[in-house]
Amino acid sequence: MGSIEEFLRWAGIVILCLGINACTTVPDSPYQEAWAATLLANPPHEKAVPPLGTSSPLIVEFDDAGAANVVQRRALLETIDRQAAAGTLLIFVHGWHNNAKPGNENLKGFTSFLREMNCKKPSEDPSAKCESSNQYTGVYIGWRGDSQNLLGIEHEVADFWTFWDRQSTSVKIGEKGLKSLLEDLDARVASKKVDRYAVIGHSLGGSVVLHAVKDRLKHDDVVDDNLYVLINPAVAATEYLPYRLLKNKGRIPKLVTLQAKNDYAVRYGFRIATLTAPMGDTSTNKSHDLNACDPSASGCADTLAKRWKEANVIDSCFTMLQGHNWVITTRNDNGRGRETCEESNHLLGWVVWAKDGSVEAHNGILTSAQARALHGLLEINRKRDEAYVSAPAIKQDGE
Repeated sequence: MGSIEEFLRWAGIVILCLGINACTTVPDSPYQEAWAATLLANPPHEKAVPPLGTSSPLIVEFDDAGAANVVQRRALLETIDRQAAAGTLLIFVHGWHNNAKPGNENLKGFTSFLREMNCKKPSEDPSAKCESSNQYTGVYIGWRGDSQNLLGIEHEVADFWTFWDRQSTSVKIGEKGLKSLLEDLDARVASKKVDRYAVIGHSLGGSVVLHAVKDRLKHDDVVDDNLYVLINPAVAATEYLPYRLLKNKGRIPKLVTLQAKNDYAVRYGFRIATLTAPMGDTSTNKSHDLNACDPSASGCADTLAKRWKEANVIDSCFTMLQGHNWVITTRNDNGRGRETCEESNHLLGWVVWAKDGSVEAHNGILTSAQARALHGLLEINRKRDEAYVSAPAIKQDGE
């Protein structure tokens, strides 16, 4: 049945394109090989200052079969080996409609996000000038986010018909390509060339990431201090089912999903396209809620914490990212395996329902507030013996 549906979808695309003679194929080839070839041909004799990848990301692209560009992959790994800068690798995987083409909005957005992550300011003066910490080395994962463009225009509405093709490609890239690259990076973590890595996947990029790490999520005996973040993932709830109630032995979760409340692309578009519920917008999956306040408001995180404490509830029910204006509260679900705050917080994966504009709609990603919050999560992970700041679970409003 699935093959018939796929045939009919592609037949519709072909008929449409023939009818208007206006579909162009997006090439399955890299946009960013030159930087890697130049670096390999002329490797620096000394460590670069600032380290490569701290102000602009290094780039690795994958083809539709899931194979990494050989030149880019080698350049990335040799750069890590040469710099041995420790710190954290910050890896971003884009979603549908995007790629690594110069000027791509996701590439520009991640470059700004990386600089924000490396921006060191006094906590008491957020308007102060940045001092670069060089704590994070950025890696942008590119792939063919669109296979066809109608009228030769990127992001055309009619490109909706490429979704199923790109969805299946995201699975291949995750299971074959990114998984293999992460194994190479695991070896660098083991040899202390880097401390750890954090991988962020947006939309279909979330599908890439989940399929790259799903096997390691099942093995809680494996020491893994890395963090995997899915933002508005285009992933079916059934794909998350095997991991929904896995525990992480009291540490910060390995997998954090941020799902925007007003992400209508996932809430409605994904449901229509796949005839199934998305993982981040399914009540049984939601384990936490994200409450945010205006980052420019002085002490707003303390205001949020005070709000929960005034509700006169018990400890251990929320995580406050100190100074970062986000409070994550548990969503306990009696009868579904999360009967206490501790059980919710000890889940291997958190599915966080983002309210109050903390993640704005489907494409509201890579913001300064999210950078500060991610830095806070990574700090909690690094100092996991300090655990959580506590306060109450609040009854949720209707979804």
